[in-house]
Amino acid sequence: MIRKNGIDPSLFFDDDGSCFYSSKGVVDGVRGILGAKINPENGEFLEKEYILTEGISKAATEAPHIYKKDGWYYLFFAEGGTGMGHHECVMRSKSLRGEWEYMGHPLLSNVNRKDYIIHATGHMDIVQDPDKEWFGVFLGVRIPNKPLLHQLGRESFRVDIKWENGWPLIQGGMEVDLSPVNQSTRIIDFSNPLREYPFEKLRVPNDDLYIENFDKKTITLISSDNLSKEKGTPTMLLLRQEDFSSVFKATISLDDLKGKGGIVAWFTNDYYYRIIVENKDDKTLVSSSLRVHGFEAIKDSIALDKTNGSLELSITTTPDSYSFYVGNINLGSASYAALCPEGAMYMTFTGTMLGIWSEEEMCSFLEGLSIEGQAK
Repeated sequence: MIRKNGIDPSLFFDDDGSCFYSSKGVVDGVRGILGAKINPENGEFLEKEYILTEGISKAATEAPHIYKKDGWYYLFFAEGGTGMGHHECVMRSKSLRGEWEYMGHPLLSNVNRKDYIIHATGHMDIVQDPDKEWFGVFLGVRIPNKPLLHQLGRESFRVDIKWENGWPLIQGGMEVDLSPVNQSTRIIDFSNPLREYPFEKLRVPNDDLYIENFDKKTITLISSDNLSKEKGTPTMLLLRQEDFSSVFKATISLDDLKGKGGIVAWFTNDYYYRIIVENKDDKTLVSSSLRVHGFEAIKDSIALDKTNGSLELSITTTPDSYSFYVGNINLGSASYAALCPEGAMYMTFTGTMLGIWSEEEMCSFLEGLSIEGQAK
Protein backbone atom coordinates (compact mmCIF):
# COMPACT_ATOMS: atom_id res chain seq x y z
CA MET A 1 0.00 0.00 0.00
CA ILE A 2 1.42 3.36 -1.06
CA ARG A 3 -0.98 5.66 0.78
CA LYS A 4 -3.86 4.97 3.15
CA ASN A 5 -5.77 8.18 2.50
CA GLY A 6 -7.29 9.42 -0.73
CA ILE A 7 -8.88 7.63 -3.68
CA ASP A 8 -8.25 6.98 -7.39
CA PRO A 9 -4.47 6.40 -7.29
CA SER A 10 -2.58 6.56 -10.57
CA LEU A 11 1.06 6.09 -11.63
CA PHE A 12 2.95 8.01 -14.33
CA PHE A 13 6.40 6.92 -15.54
CA ASP A 14 8.46 9.80 -16.92
CA ASP A 15 11.06 9.73 -19.70
CA ASP A 16 13.89 9.39 -17.16
CA GLY A 17 12.28 6.30 -15.62
CA SER A 18 11.05 8.06 -12.49
CA CYS A 19 7.62 7.16 -11.13
CA PHE A 20 5.08 9.81 -10.11
CA TYR A 21 2.11 8.95 -7.90
CA SER A 22 -1.11 10.98 -7.98
CA SER A 23 -4.54 10.63 -6.37
CA LYS A 24 -7.36 12.61 -4.86
CA GLY A 25 -6.45 13.68 -1.34
CA VAL A 26 -5.63 16.40 1.18
CA VAL A 27 -2.26 18.03 1.88
CA ASP A 28 -1.95 20.56 4.71
CA GLY A 29 -5.71 21.07 4.75
CA VAL A 30 -5.99 21.67 0.99
CA ARG A 31 -8.11 19.18 -0.97
CA GLY A 32 -7.46 18.35 -4.59
CA ILE A 33 -5.18 16.26 -6.78
CA LEU A 34 -1.99 15.44 -4.91
CA GLY A 35 1.22 13.92 -6.19
CA ALA A 36 4.86 13.04 -5.50
CA LYS A 37 7.65 10.89 -6.85
CA ILE A 38 7.84 7.40 -5.39
CA ASN A 39 10.01 4.32 -5.55
CA PRO A 40 7.90 1.90 -7.62
CA GLU A 41 9.66 -1.09 -6.08
CA ASN A 42 8.38 -0.48 -2.56
CA GLY A 43 5.96 2.46 -2.74
CA GLU A 44 8.20 4.72 -0.64
CA PHE A 45 7.71 8.45 -1.20
CA LEU A 46 10.85 10.18 -2.45
CA GLU A 47 9.52 13.67 -1.72
CA LYS A 48 6.74 15.32 0.25
CA GLU A 49 3.33 15.13 -1.38
CA TYR A 50 2.01 18.36 -2.81
CA ILE A 51 -1.20 19.61 -4.41
CA LEU A 52 -1.03 19.79 -8.19
CA THR A 53 -4.43 21.47 -8.49
CA GLU A 54 -7.58 21.99 -6.47
CA GLY A 55 -9.48 21.65 -9.76
CA ILE A 56 -11.62 24.11 -11.63
CA SER A 57 -14.90 23.91 -9.74
CA LYS A 58 -13.25 22.37 -6.63
CA ALA A 59 -16.25 20.03 -6.50
CA ALA A 60 -15.19 16.40 -6.10
CA THR A 61 -11.95 16.80 -8.04
CA GLU A 62 -10.74 13.21 -8.47
CA ALA A 63 -9.50 10.41 -10.75
CA PRO A 64 -6.22 11.94 -11.97
CA HIS A 65 -4.19 10.55 -14.86
CA ILE A 66 -0.99 12.12 -16.17
CA TYR A 67 0.36 11.81 -19.73
CA LYS A 68 3.31 13.39 -21.52
CA LYS A 69 3.21 14.52 -25.14
CA ASP A 70 5.45 16.89 -27.11
CA GLY A 71 7.15 18.17 -23.97
CA TRP A 72 3.90 18.87 -22.08
CA TYR A 73 2.53 17.10 -19.03
CA TYR A 74 -1.25 16.66 -19.30
CA LEU A 75 -3.30 16.18 -16.14
CA PHE A 76 -6.72 14.62 -16.71
CA PHE A 77 -9.22 14.62 -13.83
CA ALA A 78 -12.94 14.34 -13.16
CA GLU A 79 -15.10 16.86 -11.33
CA GLY A 80 -18.69 17.33 -10.23
CA GLY A 81 -19.16 14.03 -8.40
CA THR A 82 -20.17 10.74 -9.97
CA GLY A 83 -23.78 11.78 -10.64
CA MET A 84 -25.34 14.15 -13.16
CA GLY A 85 -22.64 16.80 -12.66
CA HIS A 86 -19.81 14.42 -13.57
CA HIS A 87 -17.43 15.73 -16.27
CA GLU A 88 -13.77 15.55 -17.33
CA CYS A 89 -11.19 18.36 -17.34
CA VAL A 90 -7.61 18.69 -18.63
CA MET A 91 -4.73 20.93 -17.56
CA ARG A 92 -1.16 21.05 -18.87
CA SER A 93 2.24 22.16 -17.65
CA LYS A 94 5.90 22.00 -18.66
CA SER A 95 6.69 20.65 -15.19
CA LEU A 96 4.97 18.33 -12.73
CA ARG A 97 5.45 21.14 -10.23
CA GLY A 98 3.29 23.43 -12.34
CA GLU A 99 2.00 25.94 -13.02
CA TRP A 100 -0.93 24.12 -14.59
CA GLU A 101 -2.83 25.75 -17.44
CA TYR A 102 -6.53 24.94 -18.00
CA MET A 103 -7.78 24.36 -21.53
CA GLY A 104 -10.70 26.72 -20.90
CA HIS A 105 -13.61 24.29 -20.92
CA PRO A 106 -14.26 20.66 -19.94
CA LEU A 107 -12.89 18.04 -22.28
CA LEU A 108 -15.97 15.88 -21.79
CA SER A 109 -19.38 16.87 -20.43
CA ASN A 110 -22.97 15.84 -21.04
CA VAL A 111 -24.14 17.88 -18.04
CA ASN A 112 -26.40 20.14 -20.10
CA ARG A 113 -27.99 17.35 -22.15
CA LYS A 114 -30.78 16.41 -19.77
CA ASP A 115 -32.88 14.73 -22.47
CA TYR A 116 -30.04 12.60 -23.84
CA ILE A 117 -29.39 8.95 -22.97
CA ILE A 118 -25.76 9.27 -21.76
CA HIS A 119 -25.08 11.02 -18.46
CA ALA A 120 -22.49 11.23 -15.67
CA THR A 121 -19.49 11.09 -18.04
CA GLY A 122 -15.97 11.26 -16.62
CA HIS A 123 -13.03 9.32 -15.15
CA MET A 124 -11.31 9.26 -18.55
CA ASP A 125 -8.11 7.52 -19.62
CA ILE A 126 -6.53 8.05 -23.03
CA VAL A 127 -4.38 5.70 -25.08
CA GLN A 128 -2.60 5.71 -28.44
CA ASP A 129 -2.99 2.59 -30.58
CA PRO A 130 -0.31 1.07 -32.89
CA ASP A 131 -1.66 3.16 -35.79
CA LYS A 132 -0.88 6.35 -33.82
CA GLU A 133 -4.57 7.09 -33.35
CA TRP A 134 -5.74 8.36 -29.96
CA PHE A 135 -8.92 7.45 -28.18
CA GLY A 136 -10.38 7.89 -24.71
CA VAL A 137 -12.23 5.49 -22.46
CA PHE A 138 -14.49 6.83 -19.73
CA LEU A 139 -17.32 5.97 -17.38
CA GLY A 140 -20.94 6.97 -17.78
CA VAL A 141 -24.50 5.76 -17.36
CA ARG A 142 -27.36 5.27 -19.78
CA ILE A 143 -30.72 6.67 -18.68
CA PRO A 144 -33.71 5.29 -20.61
CA ASN A 145 -36.49 7.64 -19.53
CA LYS A 146 -37.35 11.15 -18.43
CA PRO A 147 -37.26 10.57 -14.62
CA LEU A 148 -33.42 10.37 -14.76
CA LEU A 149 -33.30 6.92 -13.16
CA HIS A 150 -30.74 4.36 -14.27
CA GLN A 151 -30.64 0.62 -13.57
CA LEU A 152 -27.70 -0.65 -15.66
CA GLY A 153 -25.00 0.86 -13.48
CA ARG A 154 -21.79 2.46 -14.66
CA GLU A 155 -20.58 1.40 -18.09
CA SER A 156 -17.43 1.97 -20.12
CA PHE A 157 -17.51 4.13 -23.25
CA ARG A 158 -14.97 4.91 -25.94
CA VAL A 159 -14.49 8.11 -27.94
CA ASP A 160 -11.95 9.26 -30.55
CA ILE A 161 -9.41 11.89 -29.47
CA LYS A 162 -7.84 14.49 -31.76
CA TRP A 163 -5.07 16.93 -30.84
CA GLU A 164 -5.34 20.56 -31.89
CA ASN A 165 -3.06 23.40 -30.82
CA GLY A 166 -1.55 21.25 -28.10
CA TRP A 167 -4.87 20.17 -26.54
CA PRO A 168 -6.90 16.95 -26.73
CA LEU A 169 -10.39 17.25 -28.17
CA ILE A 170 -13.21 14.78 -28.66
CA GLN A 171 -15.54 14.55 -31.62
CA GLY A 172 -18.57 16.79 -31.25
CA GLY A 173 -16.86 19.21 -28.89
CA MET A 174 -17.45 18.41 -25.21
CA GLU A 175 -20.50 16.18 -25.71
CA VAL A 176 -20.62 12.55 -26.78
CA ASP A 177 -23.27 10.63 -28.70
CA LEU A 178 -24.06 6.95 -28.38
CA SER A 179 -23.39 4.63 -31.30
CA PRO A 180 -25.92 1.83 -31.86
CA VAL A 181 -25.64 -0.78 -29.11
CA ASN A 182 -25.90 -4.43 -30.05
CA GLN A 183 -28.11 -6.48 -27.75
CA SER A 184 -26.11 -9.03 -25.78
CA THR A 185 -26.95 -12.71 -25.44
CA ARG A 186 -25.37 -15.00 -22.86
CA ILE A 187 -26.25 -18.71 -22.76
CA ILE A 188 -24.87 -20.92 -20.00
CA ASP A 189 -25.18 -24.70 -20.09
CA PHE A 190 -23.01 -25.49 -17.01
CA SER A 191 -20.76 -27.78 -19.06
CA ASN A 192 -17.67 -25.76 -18.06
CA PRO A 193 -16.26 -24.57 -14.73
CA LEU A 194 -18.02 -21.54 -13.24
CA ARG A 195 -14.88 -19.43 -13.63
CA GLU A 196 -15.37 -19.57 -17.41
CA TYR A 197 -18.74 -17.81 -17.18
CA PRO A 198 -19.30 -14.10 -16.41
CA PHE A 199 -20.97 -14.78 -13.07
CA GLU A 200 -20.68 -12.54 -10.04
CA LYS A 201 -20.92 -13.69 -6.43
CA LEU A 202 -21.52 -11.49 -3.41
CA ARG A 203 -18.68 -10.41 -1.13
CA VAL A 204 -16.45 -13.36 -0.07
CA PRO A 205 -18.34 -16.47 -1.18
CA ASN A 206 -17.75 -20.06 -0.15
CA ASP A 207 -17.00 -21.82 -3.43
CA ASP A 208 -17.76 -25.21 -1.84
CA LEU A 209 -21.46 -24.23 -1.86
CA TYR A 210 -21.56 -24.30 -5.68
CA ILE A 211 -21.55 -27.93 -6.81
CA GLU A 212 -21.02 -28.47 -10.53
CA ASN A 213 -21.98 -31.57 -12.50
CA PHE A 214 -20.48 -31.24 -15.96
CA ASP A 215 -21.95 -34.50 -17.26
CA LYS A 216 -25.52 -33.60 -16.31
CA LYS A 217 -24.91 -29.90 -17.01
CA THR A 218 -26.38 -28.82 -13.68
CA ILE A 219 -25.38 -26.54 -10.82
CA THR A 220 -26.47 -27.16 -7.23
CA LEU A 221 -26.54 -24.25 -4.79
CA ILE A 222 -26.12 -25.08 -1.10
CA SER A 223 -27.78 -22.35 0.95
CA SER A 224 -25.92 -20.00 3.28
CA ASP A 225 -27.17 -16.54 4.30
CA ASN A 226 -30.60 -15.27 3.34
CA LEU A 227 -30.63 -12.70 0.54
CA SER A 228 -31.83 -10.03 2.96
CA LYS A 229 -29.01 -10.38 5.48
CA GLU A 230 -27.02 -7.18 5.89
CA LYS A 231 -23.45 -7.71 4.69
CA GLY A 232 -24.33 -11.36 4.18
CA THR A 233 -22.97 -13.79 1.62
CA PRO A 234 -26.01 -15.55 0.14
CA THR A 235 -25.53 -18.37 -2.33
CA MET A 236 -26.19 -16.63 -5.64
CA LEU A 237 -24.85 -16.56 -9.17
CA LEU A 238 -25.49 -13.22 -10.87
CA LEU A 239 -25.13 -11.86 -14.40
CA ARG A 240 -25.01 -8.15 -15.03
CA GLN A 241 -28.06 -6.71 -16.80
CA GLU A 242 -26.56 -5.12 -19.92
CA ASP A 243 -29.71 -4.17 -21.85
CA PHE A 244 -32.79 -2.19 -20.88
CA SER A 245 -34.99 -4.80 -22.57
CA SER A 246 -34.03 -8.41 -21.95
CA VAL A 247 -35.28 -11.83 -20.89
CA PHE A 248 -33.53 -13.84 -18.19
CA LYS A 249 -34.42 -17.54 -17.99
CA ALA A 250 -33.43 -20.41 -15.72
CA THR A 251 -34.80 -23.92 -15.17
CA ILE A 252 -35.06 -25.09 -11.57
CA SER A 253 -35.21 -28.79 -10.62
CA LEU A 254 -38.17 -29.64 -8.38
CA ASP A 255 -36.78 -33.07 -7.54
CA ASP A 256 -33.70 -31.58 -5.89
CA LEU A 257 -35.42 -28.61 -4.25
CA LYS A 258 -35.17 -28.48 -0.46
CA GLY A 259 -36.02 -25.16 1.12
CA LYS A 260 -36.38 -22.28 -1.34
CA GLY A 261 -34.80 -21.34 -4.64
CA GLY A 262 -35.46 -19.25 -7.70
CA ILE A 263 -34.29 -16.28 -9.74
CA VAL A 264 -33.71 -12.67 -8.78
CA ALA A 265 -33.26 -9.13 -10.09
CA TRP A 266 -30.69 -7.98 -7.54
CA PHE A 267 -29.60 -4.47 -6.54
CA THR A 268 -28.65 -4.78 -2.83
CA ASN A 269 -29.83 -6.84 0.13
CA ASP A 270 -32.53 -4.19 0.74
CA TYR A 271 -33.63 -3.93 -2.91
CA TYR A 272 -34.42 -6.92 -5.06
CA TYR A 273 -37.28 -8.59 -6.93
CA ARG A 274 -37.41 -12.36 -7.05
CA ILE A 275 -39.34 -15.49 -7.90
CA ILE A 276 -39.55 -17.96 -5.02
CA VAL A 277 -40.14 -21.68 -5.59
CA GLU A 278 -40.81 -24.10 -2.71
CA ASN A 279 -42.38 -27.54 -2.41
CA LYS A 280 -45.42 -27.63 -0.12
CA ASP A 281 -46.82 -31.12 0.50
CA ASP A 282 -48.13 -32.26 -2.90
CA LYS A 283 -47.92 -28.80 -4.48
CA THR A 284 -45.21 -26.49 -5.72
CA LEU A 285 -45.75 -22.89 -4.63
CA VAL A 286 -44.31 -20.21 -6.94
CA SER A 287 -44.40 -16.56 -5.83
CA SER A 288 -43.13 -13.23 -7.05
CA SER A 289 -41.75 -11.09 -4.24
CA LEU A 290 -40.53 -7.49 -3.99
CA ARG A 291 -38.07 -6.18 -1.39
CA VAL A 292 -37.96 -2.38 -1.23
CA HIS A 293 -36.40 -0.23 1.53
CA GLY A 294 -35.81 -3.37 3.57
CA PHE A 295 -39.47 -4.55 3.48
CA GLU A 296 -40.41 -7.65 1.47
CA ALA A 297 -43.90 -8.56 0.28
CA ILE A 298 -45.43 -11.17 -2.00
CA LYS A 299 -46.65 -9.69 -5.28
CA ASP A 300 -48.47 -12.77 -6.64
CA SER A 301 -48.35 -16.54 -6.22
CA ILE A 302 -49.64 -19.77 -7.73
CA ALA A 303 -49.80 -23.36 -6.49
CA LEU A 304 -48.91 -25.95 -9.14
CA ASP A 305 -49.35 -29.70 -9.16
CA LYS A 306 -46.11 -31.66 -9.05
CA THR A 307 -46.48 -33.07 -12.52
CA ASN A 308 -43.08 -31.99 -13.82
CA GLY A 309 -39.58 -32.44 -12.53
CA SER A 310 -38.60 -28.85 -13.36
CA LEU A 311 -39.96 -25.36 -13.97
CA GLU A 312 -38.79 -22.62 -16.32
CA LEU A 313 -38.62 -19.27 -14.55
CA SER A 314 -38.06 -15.93 -16.26
CA ILE A 315 -37.80 -12.21 -15.64
CA THR A 316 -38.55 -9.87 -18.53
CA THR A 317 -37.04 -6.39 -18.29
CA THR A 318 -38.10 -3.24 -20.13
CA PRO A 319 -36.70 0.29 -19.84
CA ASP A 320 -38.99 0.91 -16.86
CA SER A 321 -40.26 -2.42 -15.48
CA TYR A 322 -39.58 -6.02 -14.45
CA SER A 323 -42.12 -8.82 -15.07
CA PHE A 324 -42.09 -12.29 -13.56
CA TYR A 325 -43.08 -15.59 -15.18
CA VAL A 326 -43.28 -19.29 -14.42
CA GLY A 327 -43.61 -20.88 -17.83
CA ASN A 328 -46.13 -18.67 -19.63
CA ILE A 329 -47.90 -17.66 -16.41
CA ASN A 330 -47.40 -14.02 -15.45
CA LEU A 331 -46.83 -13.33 -11.75
CA GLY A 332 -47.03 -9.56 -11.99
CA SER A 333 -44.72 -6.67 -12.72
CA ALA A 334 -42.89 -3.94 -10.81
CA SER A 335 -41.40 -0.54 -11.58
CA TYR A 336 -37.66 -0.30 -12.11
CA ALA A 337 -37.43 2.61 -9.65
CA ALA A 338 -36.47 0.51 -6.62
CA LEU A 339 -33.56 -1.05 -8.52
CA CYS A 340 -32.00 2.32 -9.37
CA PRO A 341 -29.60 4.31 -7.16
CA GLU A 342 -31.90 7.34 -7.38
CA GLY A 343 -34.81 5.31 -5.93
CA ALA A 344 -32.81 3.50 -3.26
CA MET A 345 -31.01 4.41 -0.05
CA TYR A 346 -27.60 3.64 -1.51
CA MET A 347 -25.35 4.82 -4.33
CA THR A 348 -23.89 1.82 -6.16
CA PHE A 349 -22.08 1.48 -9.48
CA THR A 350 -22.74 -2.14 -10.44
CA GLY A 351 -26.38 -1.75 -11.52
CA THR A 352 -29.04 -4.44 -11.41
CA MET A 353 -27.99 -8.07 -11.79
CA LEU A 354 -30.05 -11.10 -12.79
CA GLY A 355 -29.37 -14.52 -11.38
CA ILE A 356 -30.20 -17.68 -9.43
CA TRP A 357 -30.26 -18.21 -5.66
CA SER A 358 -30.92 -20.71 -2.86
CA GLU A 359 -32.13 -20.30 0.74
CA GLU A 360 -32.70 -22.62 3.71
CA GLU A 361 -31.15 -25.79 2.23
CA MET A 362 -30.40 -26.43 -1.47
CA CYS A 363 -31.66 -26.35 -5.04
CA SER A 364 -30.39 -27.28 -8.49
CA PHE A 365 -30.61 -25.58 -11.88
CA LEU A 366 -30.50 -27.36 -15.20
CA GLU A 367 -28.76 -26.40 -18.43
CA GLY A 368 -30.17 -23.53 -20.44
CA LEU A 369 -29.76 -20.53 -18.17
CA SER A 370 -29.70 -17.47 -20.41
CA ILE A 371 -30.07 -13.73 -20.63
CA GLU A 372 -30.99 -12.29 -23.99
CA GLY A 373 -31.14 -8.62 -24.91
CA GLN A 374 -34.20 -7.53 -26.85
CA ALA A 375 -34.58 -4.71 -29.36
CA LYS A 376 -36.72 -1.88 -27.99
